[in-house]
Amino acid sequence: MTKRTVTIGVAGAADLLGISKNLVYKLVKAGEIPSFRLGQRRILIPLEAILNIINSAMGTSSSSSSTPFSANSINEAPDQLTLFDD
Repeated sequence: MTKRTVTIGVAGAADLLGISKNLVYKLVKAGEIPSFRLGQRRILIPLEAILNIINSAMGTSSSSSSTPFSANSINEAPDQLTLFDD
């Protein structure tokens, strides 16, 4: 069984993007970073959205096989929601 990370929390997104958590919250509120709420407090961000932001800033496409980042290249953090494949 392999684990696949599909979402990341605000702190993890801030770390990956090299910005503050406050700025991530502002970008989420402005709709610039897609997100959804789990309960009333927990904000989860699709990891693919973060990778797309990084790749577009680097001038690459996330669908390209030569992308500098992919979901498999990011180490898993404890605040991430994961899916399990059989």
